[in-house]
Amino acid sequence: MKKLSIIFVFLVALSACSSEKDGGRSSGEERILPSSTGTHSEMLIVVKNELWEGVLGEDIREAFSVTQYGLPQNEPIFRLAQLDPSELSMVMKRSKSLLWIEVADTQYFSVARNVFSKPQMMATVIGKSPKSISRILKAKSSEIIASFRKSDREILIQRLKKSSYRELPISFKDVGIQKMVLLQGFQNTVDNDEVKIFWLDGIKTTQGLLVTRRPATENVLPGQDIVSFRDSLTKKYIQGGNDQSYVAIEKLIPPLQTNTEIDGHFAIETRGLWQTEGDFMGGPFLSYSIYLDDTDEILTLDGFVYGPQAKKRPIMMELEAMMKSIKIK
Repeated sequence: MKKLSIIFVFLVALSACSSEKDGGRSSGEERILPSSTGTHSEMLIVVKNELWEGVLGEDIREAFSVTQYGLPQNEPIFRLAQLDPSELSMVMKRSKSLLWIEVADTQYFSVARNVFSKPQMMATVIGKSPKSISRILKAKSSEIIASFRKSDREILIQRLKKSSYRELPISFKDVGIQKMVLLQGFQNTVDNDEVKIFWLDGIKTTQGLLVTRRPATENVLPGQDIVSFRDSLTKKYIQGGNDQSYVAIEKLIPPLQTNTEIDGHFAIETRGLWQTEGDFMGGPFLSYSIYLDDTDEILTLDGFVYGPQAKKRPIMMELEAMMKSIKIK
């Protein structure tokens, strides 16, 4: 066990070092790796069965059975699968998101790209006891989740490119968006100086996309400004089932706002639920307010979904990937 662990740690550490340079390339020739298996939002957890069935397994599931905020129903971020190391085949080792957990006579943690396949994100947690591993997971689970989600988004963007417009609609370029992965089928229904609105009708869902560019508001808290501005747009441009109804943010479940970065610019991500005043429609929304310091403006992309019978997280993930793919002039 000791010799095996040391060799494994060395291999993962070597891969982690090379993965920090040139997207996984070392100073020499690029390693030739097989293609990864599976798809995004899946996590394969390699840990002994007896550990998975004990307290450590409970801690692992608690750390990674997280749900996506801002959805009408609970939907997990990852589909978890567990496998004992003795059952790990070469095919399973190529999984896109791999979490390796082991008890040994050393302690080690890493997150590395393209260890056994490409594209792949692999996290390794080795501790001297189940309790020490639980402590590492408590401290590092957020980092692991963020790394896996970023990798999933990059994989999804590459898939979406195959079904996206080759030439971005001119209305996007009018607001300074030079490039963006946008699925074919999004149709521009409103195009004026205040807002651009696109709709995509699917079998089970309808997706909407709002795009605006406006001067930054002075002496107003950014979070409050984002919410009030969105409500003003949807009240004016998006009606419900009758002429008196309109779309607004659901206030009983406050939207969650976090700081992020898009194309090198500071941005605020807002996740929450929308509902229809005077009607019964509702669903999730996700927006990015991007602050353009050189022009003192705010570029906003806002995606939302309606589909009572459909799971929302896969579609919201696609909208997130598309909105984060933008390149700004």
